[in-house]
Amino acid sequence: MPPAETSAFPDKIRVDLRHLALLIGRAVNYIGSDGKDHGFRTAYIATRCAKQLGWSVARREFIYIAGVLHNCGLPTDADNIPSGDGRNVEPDCGACIRGAEYAKHISLLRPFANIIRHYRTPWSTLKALPIPQPDRDAAALINLSGFADRLIEGAGGVPDTPETVASALREEAGERFNRAQVDALITVMDDPVFWRSLRGPELQNLCANLGKAPDFISDIGREELRKLAVFLARLVDGKSAFTLEHSERVALICEDLGAEMGFDRRGQQELHTAGLLHDLGYVDAPTAAVLKDGALNAEEYSVIKQHVTKTRQMLERCFPGARFPEWAANHHERLDGGGYPYHLSGPDLDKGSRIVAIADIFQALGQPRPYRDRKSAADVIRIMRAMVNDGQLDGDIFDRLAARRDFYYDLAAV
Repeated sequence: MPPAETSAFPDKIRVDLRHLALLIGRAVNYIGSDGKDHGFRTAYIATRCAKQLGWSVARREFIYIAGVLHNCGLPTDADNIPSGDGRNVEPDCGACIRGAEYAKHISLLRPFANIIRHYRTPWSTLKALPIPQPDRDAAALINLSGFADRLIEGAGGVPDTPETVASALREEAGERFNRAQVDALITVMDDPVFWRSLRGPELQNLCANLGKAPDFISDIGREELRKLAVFLARLVDGKSAFTLEHSERVALICEDLGAEMGFDRRGQQELHTAGLLHDLGYVDAPTAAVLKDGALNAEEYSVIKQHVTKTRQMLERCFPGARFPEWAANHHERLDGGGYPYHLSGPDLDKGSRIVAIADIFQALGQPRPYRDRKSAADVIRIMRAMVNDGQLDGDIFDRLAARRDFYYDLAAV
């Protein structure tokens, strides 16, 4: 048995809510039918309205994050989501319910659960619900702002003009939307800066620049981190049926290999977290490249390789000071220096990084991809043994995996 590895995984992990919201917003950019940056535009529209309504700075920052998060329910084709001219509404849409349930179980997102649950609920119904008044107002404002964005972006095929948007809002005032909020938005739309900012390249950066950093920094426990990491992993892996559960399976393999290699319980939990989040940089990778049935061209491969750099950046910003971002981000590095993105070699790659790399390769080979079938357990071991012999992978860790080949192969199966 290898010597015990004492973990530095702390009881509390620091999280920056601004960067977490930015990450979730980028992930849901590519899910559903509302178009790229819908969440960020909704957040901006709502924040401008909130200022016009005289809301405090704290409430405006809250509504901005709520706008970015509101579509976190992973909508599917089965959900009743807006289409056509953007006027369809279904207060019990699956995405609303699902997103609210996710938020309720994650302490950092819990304050937004009512808004996520009711952002499609008409004002005539919403105003009588037994939830706090600030939540009713926030949900109503996200509903209004999202509707306006769909019209502005041309949900019906042609973008509406400011005049036709204002007319559509007035028609729905009092029934579907809060009348005072409608009046505020129509006033805001008279400002040319509103329109320039709505289409500006810095739209996503507004989230990271919110308020003073200490107001958005929280400490969460390891179990809370696990729930959050599972949620984030499902956002990423949901881009494709071929990557479904990839990160969760990698995490299970990492955790068990950690035990095999002498990591204490905390270290195993830290490896599990790294496995869940190792592909986080895929959140805004082009779906066409992820799903391509065949070899990637040079440009596509270059874009896909950027996911590891993005993984490191996202994790270090969301979880400042944690160690698992390094393990997660090193999963394409190789001991001989032939990996990417930094061409690290043996002395630069600790045991945690080596475990995540082996777990990722093993699971990926054992899962179907658009361009190939699932490899057999024997073929996976043969391919990886050749990589060990070439000096790319850690032989001791690989031997532990190979000795329990069928167990790990079953663990990798989706």
